[in-house]
Amino acid sequence: MTAIPGPISAGLMRRKRAAVPTAVGTTMPVFAARAGGGVVVDVDGNSLIDLGSGIAVTGVGSSAPRVVAAVTAQVADFTHTCFMVTPYEEYVAVAEKLNALTPGGHEKRTALFSSGAEAVENAIKVARAATGRTAVVAFDHAYHGRTSLTMALTAKVKPYKQGFGPFAPEVYRAPTSYPYRDGLTGPQALAGAIDRITTQVDVEDLAAVIIEPIQGRAVSSSPPTVSSRASRSGAESTASCSSPTRCRRGSRGPGRCSRASTRGSSPTSSSRRRASPAGCRSRP
Repeated sequence: MTAIPGPISAGLMRRKRAAVPTAVGTTMPVFAARAGGGVVVDVDGNSLIDLGSGIAVTGVGSSAPRVVAAVTAQVADFTHTCFMVTPYEEYVAVAEKLNALTPGGHEKRTALFSSGAEAVENAIKVARAATGRTAVVAFDHAYHGRTSLTMALTAKVKPYKQGFGPFAPEVYRAPTSYPYRDGLTGPQALAGAIDRITTQVDVEDLAAVIIEPIQGRAVSSSPPTVSSRASRSGAESTASCSSPTRCRRGSRGPGRCSRASTRGSSPTSSSRRRASPAGCRSRP
């Protein structure tokens, strides 16, 4: 055991400050050497309980043996081909599994992307292309990413949006209930959201409504306004984009692949990310 940070971590932090932009901040003052289960061992040999979980990525713990075996087998075969150049079976198998887990009896297809923000951006692109419309509705307390479009969809200014405008146009904000504070019933909160949408947005130009069934980044709550059926009110052909796993603490709470499945709704487009076990792409 050493002080936190130990001398090796302190030295690496000095190197980081010289080589890495300040904007790439770190929460912990130590550098990881290895991890297993829920414990991270730093470069000075200190063992720390991992409460960050890679921001809710390593859902089955770090270095889970089955995941390590699957990744090892995969990289022994090949590391990368780009599916759009030379496809491979694992991509198709993952898509089939996600399709089977996604709520609804409609036909489903899955595309895989490298980040949550990219998944959201593509969901919006698909909605706009399919509907021929441009307007997008996002909700209070939302977090959808840090790219230009996803910053516009994200509600909180600090630390995500301050100083980075102007943002993508045709993004509108609707209220969502915070049931621990506002005392609204589900129908009351839903009525307020629909009223805001129908009075401030041209529903004839509404391409998509995007919402997190569990908002884990801002307030860690499951708002009663979540209902893709209701969000289509006034615009029957509008796409509803659900972002079920952007949240942190809520990402595995419901015990289902999508919180939408507990609300009787089936989003037109569902962008899942970040909570895949062990945070890596591997054989299913």
